Amino acid sequence: MISLETAKALKDAGLVREPRLDQLLAEIGRRGYRYILDSNPDDETNKFFSPTIELLEKDNTCKFKWWIVFAECADSPEEAAAQALLWILNQK
Repeated sequence: MISLETAKALKDAGLVREPRLDQLLAEIGRRGYRYILDSNPDDETNKFFSPTIELLEKDNTCKFKWWIVFAECADSPEEAAAQALLWILNQK
C-alpha cells in the first residue's frame, strides 16, 4: 500500500490515482530506467531499503546507477517503487 502523502505526490505529478506495483514499474521503465528493490535481511521490521535505479542505454545496459536512500524506509514494495518514481520525476 502507498502512503497518502506519496499517493498525493503522484497525483500532483499527473500519474494515476490508484497505482499498482506493475503500473509503477512500467512507468519507471517507460522513462528509461530499471528498478531493483532489496530488503534488509537483518531487519526484523521487514522494511524495504535502498532501491537501486539504473538509467539504461538503448540496448538495456546500465548507463548510470543510483542507490536511493529514503528518509524513512518504505513499508511495502509499492511505496518504495512510488518513491523511486517520484525521485525519477524530480531528476528531469
